[in-house]
Amino acid sequence: MARRFEIENFLSIASLNGDGVAEVHQGSAAPGGDAGKLDDSPIGSFYLRDNGIPYFKITDTNAAADWFSYDDIFTALGISKGDSDFGTFTGNILSDNASAKTLFQELESFIESNLSETLSGTGVTTEVTVDTELVDEVCAVEYDVCLSLDSAPAQKRIFKLYVSNDGTASSDATETDETIFAKLKHGANFDYTISTDVSGTGVAQVMNLKLSASAAISYSIRRVIVVPA
Repeated sequence: MARRFEIENFLSIASLNGDGVAEVHQGSAAPGGDAGKLDDSPIGSFYLRDNGIPYFKITDTNAAADWFSYDDIFTALGISKGDSDFGTFTGNILSDNASAKTLFQELESFIESNLSETLSGTGVTTEVTVDTELVDEVCAVEYDVCLSLDSAPAQKRIFKLYVSNDGTASSDATETDETIFAKLKHGANFDYTISTDVSGTGVAQVMNLKLSASAAISYSIRRVIVVPA
């Protein structure tokens, strides 16, 4: 047989052998700000409103703002009560009707793929691979390049490098193409070679940026822009 226990007005929950530490209330109006029992209730109290919106008391200043409702969460998220996703977006970065986890992952992936990253090293003579990018994910990359001679650091070459590949998501790249522009120079000439190529096959195929020199050089190369495939 079912049993029903009724509590009139409110329920007070006390600590062991102590005073009340939380209360459960109910009513039809929004709580707080009236100098009544709701304003006197301790922080952590719970209020059940007739319209189905629960409230928690988070501060104690005898004001309506002491009470935080679930509706406040929906308002902060920019969605309506009962929504199961974040609706539609006007751009092309975020998926429509997706969860918060999906949207955060898409933002992280977009930021990482377009993040400016500085690559650096010293003592380069024989060819080294400075950077690699997956062909299936990248159409073109722009780099800011600064090279200096280790034996005379004031001798520098500064320029922009733009490189692309002819691969697609469904086929391997066979070649790269690059251009160097915005060239600046400090000090006497020194010999270096900067080149690009592709290696690997299938989804593992990458576009490489390589550097070598006749005498030891240092490099500081910033990957500025990544154009997705």
